Amino acid sequence: MGINLLHVPYREQAEALLDVMSGRVDLNFSSVGGELQNVKVGRLRALGLASRQRFAGLAEVPTIAESGYPDFEIAG
Repeated sequence: MGINLLHVPYREQAEALLDVMSGRVDLNFSSVGGELQNVKVGRLRALGLASRQRFAGLAEVPTIAESGYPDFEIAG
């Protein structure tokens, strides 16, 4: 099992979000706080959280560890 990703550097997170929402890029790692509203209204889909625990504001979104990668965590 594997995945190939291409890193696309952006100067600002807003540029990355526009590219995700327009379909120019497939995914983005970003903070929950900055994207919460976009997820809540359906402009973005949260696939997983990189923290050890679920976020109360997105209780339905599993952590990546819960999804089968127990050692995965990104702390900002």
